[in-house]
Amino acid sequence: LAVSFPTISREVPSMKIPAIIFFIGKHFGTGVILSTAFIHLLADAFESLNDWRVEERY
Repeated sequence: LAVSFPTISREVPSMKIPAIIFFIGKHFGTGVILSTAFIHLLADAFESLNDWRVEERY
């Protein structure tokens, strides 16, 4: 149901959403996806960089 909301709101004039709201929503969603990916990679990065074979400067 929520996936079809943009299509329905485009067709029904009383449900018209300003373009800036869609713009902000899309970019917020992109940020959520990127931050989730970063968090999932962070633990592996800490584990790899804390290895005794990695030089101190890293």
